[in-house]
This record gives sequence, C-alpha cells and structure tokens, in this order.
Amino acid sequence: MRRLAIALVGILAVAAPIAASVYVSREQSLDKYRDRAERLAGEVLHRSDAIRSQMAVAFDTLEAAGTESCSEPDLAQMRTVALGSDRLAGVGYVRGNLLQCSSFGTHGAG
Repeated sequence: MRRLAIALVGILAVAAPIAASVYVSREQSLDKYRDRAERLAGEVLHRSDAIRSQMAVAFDTLEAAGTESCSEPDLAQMRTVALGSDRLAGVGYVRGNLLQCSSFGTHGAG
C-alpha cells in the first residue's frame, strides 16, 4: 500500500506540472487569438464608420448640387464626389431600384 501511495505521489509530481503547462499554454494561445479578433473587429468598425461618413458626405454634396439625373453635369459631379473619396469606389443614381448611371457613366435601363 505504501508503494502505491509513493507511486501515485510520483505520478502526480510529474503529471501536475505538465498539465499546468498545457493549460497555461492553451490560455495564452486563446488570449492571443482573442486579442487578434478584437483588433480585427476594431479595424472593421473603423473602416465601416469611414465608409458611412463618406457616403453621408456624398449624399449631402450631390443633394446640395441638385443632382437628380444622369445629365453630363450630374455625371461630372458624381465623378468629383467619387474621386474625392478614398473609401467609395463609385457614386450612382438609382431610380426604381435600378442603377441608371454612376460616376463610371450611364447604364441604360439599369
């Protein structure tokens, strides 16, 4: 019985530090991935806010200029707005859920 107790103590003396190391390693790894996920989420939020802000500026600018069609002056205004944005690829005019024209030109019936 005494040998069994000594053997169990010996096994625990070896196994406990190994188990603790594995646990600590796992937790550190998870913390690393959580930090990365938080940084990525923050970057996505930052970019989304920048896009939303530039969309608001584009809407306000086009509305103030009276852009309501696909005339050449309106297309030129759309191009100016699109070129002034580093987040928007283009600006367009939609009627009846169909894209009529954009800063890239006219699109026919949408």
